[in-house]
Amino acid sequence: MSGLEKTVVIAFDEVKVKSLLEYDVAADEVVGPYNQMQVVMARSLFGKWKQPIYIGFDTKMTPSILFKIISELHKISFNVVACVSDCGGGNVGLWKNLEIDENKTFFINPQTNNNIYMFADAPHLLKLIRNWLIDHGFELENGDIINKEPLKKLFELTDSEINVCYKISEKHLIVDPQKRQNVILAAQLLSHTVGNALLRYKPGPDVKTSKNTGNFICDISKWFDIFNSYTKLGSIPTKCAYGVHLAEQNKHLDKMLHTFETMRPIGKSKNILQRFQKGLIMSIRSLQLLFNDMKSHLQAQFICTHKLNQDCLEIFFSQIRSRGPNEHPSPLTAIARIRMITLGKNPGVLGAQTNTVDANTEEYVAASVMETANIN
Repeated sequence: MSGLEKTVVIAFDEVKVKSLLEYDVAADEVVGPYNQMQVVMARSLFGKWKQPIYIGFDTKMTPSILFKIISELHKISFNVVACVSDCGGGNVGLWKNLEIDENKTFFINPQTNNNIYMFADAPHLLKLIRNWLIDHGFELENGDIINKEPLKKLFELTDSEINVCYKISEKHLIVDPQKRQNVILAAQLLSHTVGNALLRYKPGPDVKTSKNTGNFICDISKWFDIFNSYTKLGSIPTKCAYGVHLAEQNKHLDKMLHTFETMRPIGKSKNILQRFQKGLIMSIRSLQLLFNDMKSHLQAQFICTHKLNQDCLEIFFSQIRSRGPNEHPSPLTAIARIRMITLGKNPGVLGAQTNTVDANTEEYVAASVMETANIN
């Protein structure tokens, strides 16, 4: 592998397992009960490989675990340059322990003394933006209001008159706990299509709020395009890999950085940034700094930013669930399924509820090695 291919992003997240006691025959011990399985995935920032490298039960990520993983990867010449997680309480606690916030978005690699940049998972952030928009709405720095009322009026227009926006329906606006976890619904609601429909039809009596909300949604859609690129070239500059149209991409990121820093959820303190805002700000700054480092150290020309999201873990968890009848397998069953996935030639069919785009062509390193060695 080249130096580019050995440049690593670490993603970590938890998945629910069935809580029960089990007997591990091989270890001759009783295991459990546990509720959550922590999984760490190492992934090439520029190559086409990934590999789960750590699992732990009812174990939150800590600096000591993270540093141990980074050091072990360094021993075999893999260089960690970024980490990604969601904005859950345990992960925010890790950020604090690493002295990371929206202003200082990196910690020092214990082996190389170079920066490792922290990212919040962009699809998770998109869901949070959607949830806060529906639950509270936002007030911008200039006093403009962003809320769900124009979206409700747009739905009524779509439902009763003409199909001005095929993507939006009542299910996008009445977000129950299960739908809050669905990034596809969030991406459809906060899409360029919906934003443009608001700007074109200006539904409801408050034209200004319709225009403000439409512009905000269009801006969010472009931000998500920048943070979720899969290929070097896209249909518009914001859909290209980051760095291909750097000036235009940074212009929009700088605009969104100011928006996220200055907007406030309606009814909340005007002096406090919410957790999702801090994650948004942190990720923008991390992306710009990481690209500068990669361009300087490795002559990288662009970054496909989905590599800085948790889609690899979402797909992995879907593969685990699809390997048997129980959506939440027991710890020992989960371990057995992981062995099948990472050592087998066919990782399995993804479940229908995955929150990711099925465009992932990465191979598990262990499976690739087994196939190359022709071990059956």
